[in-house]
Amino acid sequence: MAADSGIAPRLDVAALRGRGRASRLVRHRSAMIGLVVMGLWILIATVGPFLVRGNPSSAFGYQNLSQALLPPSRAHLLGTDQLGRDEAVRLIEGARYTLFISVVAVAAGLAAGLPLGALSGFLGGRFDLVAQRFVDIVLAFPSFVLALALVSFLGTGIRNLVIAIAAASFPRFTRVVRAAVIMVMAQPYEEAAHVQGVRRSRILIRHVLPNAMPAIFVQVPLELGAAILTAAGLGYLGFGVPQPTPEWGSMLGTAQNYIFGHSYLVTFPGLCVFSFVLACNLIGDGLRDVFDPRLAGG
Repeated sequence: MAADSGIAPRLDVAALRGRGRASRLVRHRSAMIGLVVMGLWILIATVGPFLVRGNPSSAFGYQNLSQALLPPSRAHLLGTDQLGRDEAVRLIEGARYTLFISVVAVAAGLAAGLPLGALSGFLGGRFDLVAQRFVDIVLAFPSFVLALALVSFLGTGIRNLVIAIAAASFPRFTRVVRAAVIMVMAQPYEEAAHVQGVRRSRILIRHVLPNAMPAIFVQVPLELGAAILTAAGLGYLGFGVPQPTPEWGSMLGTAQNYIFGHSYLVTFPGLCVFSFVLACNLIGDGLRDVFDPRLAGG
């Protein structure tokens, strides 16, 4: 028998914890709604453009003024814009650009904020002081104003838009990671690792960062929603993706002159932005409740 062999069965605590969190996430209603909505948008952005390629309206330069400003109908489910372009096709095409800009910008902000925040919280001292004063300077500017200033200086385009949004998001990642690292460093098992002579770099990589990941998981969807709003806002003001490339914010900007007579041109892009940002916030709240059950309310 196993009991007589002197070998006790090993309990995989990490695996059990992971399964428990996954089950709590599945039971979290608002988080699941957010995941479904986000999954639908990812599916639309991935598959949708290939399904509408046969439609001549999918061409960026396509114009048919004889079909301009048509209301939603069977031929054009969401109507046409002022140049006769199918609104549904442009929204599907625009989902690719809006989501691509937001995802890449958040990834870049995380790539910059994660190491800076981890080293700031782990090393402390003068490095922490200098790093946090730099972060304070960046945070002194409202994120949208900072992104607007950077785009105005760098110029419009997808690359510059990604840089501007990433620069506005990385200070928040830095603060979140730093706070999580400081909390982990205060745990007894970290002190025990120091006493046993484990190298500091190994402690940071093998122990501190993995235990700080829940805070990052919660922050990522929230930052993704903020990036969507920033990209849409810049596009609305004319500092986003240049025309005729479809993007939800720029579509809102060009449609503002038709808000009273043809409100659908503003309604549908606005609903797209609203639905995706809401999904991101629902997922972020759900992950927060999953990693800290004391806050569960979903």
